[in-house]
Amino acid sequence: MNRDEMIRRLTEWNDKLAELDDALGDLEIALGPADGPLHWAVEGVVGAYTDAVAEAVGAHPWSGAADYGNDLEWYRVELGMGERHAEINDITVSDIESLADLIVSTRDSGMNPLPIPPEVQ
Repeated sequence: MNRDEMIRRLTEWNDKLAELDDALGDLEIALGPADGPLHWAVEGVVGAYTDAVAEAVGAHPWSGAADYGNDLEWYRVELGMGERHAEINDITVSDIESLADLIVSTRDSGMNPLPIPPEVQ
């Protein structure tokens, strides 16, 4: 997959999760904070979708001491979908384009990007 196609798929993933987040925000306004079965079911679907997109774009699964399963999960949870940024392998990951750059660099080198999650800036 080339970089432009990867960015298209990552942007679609980002947009769908933003739509879901907005809908869940509206639901929490109506019903109060969610921490029950519906919340965890949605988290499970989001995780499965994120894993599928990660595999489709060629993001290596993480192993060892990493707290996340892949680059996309790390970007979603640790960086708040780009609300925060981190410096990894001389790449400042702060948006979809820089996430694609990280995936390409680690995919091409065959290395796990983070043996230990970075400190978020």
